[in-house]
Amino acid sequence: MELSTVKEWLERVKKVLIEEGFHHTEFQHLKPGQYFGLVKDLPRGLQMHVRGFVDGRLEAEIEISRFYLEHPSCKRPAIRELAKILDKHGIEYHEEKILHFPRPLGRTPKSLTDWRRSLIHPRVYYLIAVYSAFLGGILLFISPRSTGWQELVLFLAGLLLISVSIGILIVVKAIEKALKPPC
Repeated sequence: MELSTVKEWLERVKKVLIEEGFHHTEFQHLKPGQYFGLVKDLPRGLQMHVRGFVDGRLEAEIEISRFYLEHPSCKRPAIRELAKILDKHGIEYHEEKILHFPRPLGRTPKSLTDWRRSLIHPRVYYLIAVYSAFLGGILLFISPRSTGWQELVLFLAGLLLISVSIGILIVVKAIEKALKPPC
């Protein structure tokens, strides 16, 4: 198949998947040669990911949603589910005899821990960052009133706390962006 034909086919597959409720996600691991990557939220806290590659391959997997702490611990191939979608829309495909997909990881746990309701929710870290910056500011304010090595220690501790709080805020923004529901 020619490269332009492969890209046309991939665009058709992508369009059909979007019609089926798939959407783009910013925080996706891009594999070499990946042309597109789409995700669809499923019942029971699961998501289906489909990747298309410039050589015409498709990969599909079902895993626990990114909204749960157990996200990286459980995934399985979703070739049958993808084939049903392609068949439904009359998209021809060639099924490989040997699928190069790692063994499924773990079993789906009986209960899931929602990021948004856990102690590691971004808001908790945001508060930690604000308190760290506040404490760092206090240490910087009182450091000139000290003498000798105490002044240096308080000054460096204040700078460290403010630096840590800035780092936490940067990470919190990235996590909030990843947890933001699709438009």
